[in-house]
Amino acid sequence: MKTLKTIIAITVLSLFSFSCSSDDDSKDAIKEELNYSNGNLSTVSVSSFDKTTAPSGYTWSEMQAGNNILGFGANDALALADDFVVPAGEKWNVEKISFYIYKNGHNGEDSPVKDIRYEIYSSNPSQSGAVKKYGDIAVNKYAASADSKMYRISNTANSSTTTRKIFKITASAKDLELPSGTYWIKWQTKAVDDVSTHYHPSNTIVGSPGLTTYNAIQQKDGVWKELENGSGIKADLPFEIVGTKTKI
Repeated sequence: MKTLKTIIAITVLSLFSFSCSSDDDSKDAIKEELNYSNGNLSTVSVSSFDKTTAPSGYTWSEMQAGNNILGFGANDALALADDFVVPAGEKWNVEKISFYIYKNGHNGEDSPVKDIRYEIYSSNPSQSGAVKKYGDIAVNKYAASADSKMYRISNTANSSTTTRKIFKITASAKDLELPSGTYWIKWQTKAVDDVSTHYHPSNTIVGSPGLTTYNAIQQKDGVWKELENGSGIKADLPFEIVGTKTKI
């Protein structure tokens, strides 16, 4: 009788264990490719002001009416920062982060910038309480660069020129995991020759000078300020985050 009770107990325990395993399997996390973009740059192939066609295979990144700054610096004593959101119920495993730059007069095949340093914060780094979560502004994380097939131009006469080729520069992000939440990324760049000034173009939307949600900031000599691309018009900055995301 004792042996029969033992067999029954083991059988019940096995069924219970199988049931628990089945429940866990039904809640398996779903992994997907992560391709996050923080904004647009490409606008038109024919400039709206002087009707010039961009070179074959390229588009313009044309500054819109109301904007008056083609790009912002992040070299030497300067740094840029902008925010992004990891949605609720997701975890991001980041592999690389890409930024966009141009250098006036540089139209070669190779990027004039091959030095990118960044840090990720729990909140706006210009405000007290921000905690650094990842990165080191003193460490170059450059991994690759490429011609973005865009030229930055203004919206004035005779501005549709190929003197501001935009390059995409990519930084590595080894072992970067981000649970859901709002984060800020701060970055600096340096030219190959170590001294040349270069710029980061701001987000560009056809027909709009900007959105009310734009909130990028710039640091100069330790002091932060909001970026403006026109009188009272806030700016945001394009960057891309690539990796995998897990839906929990």
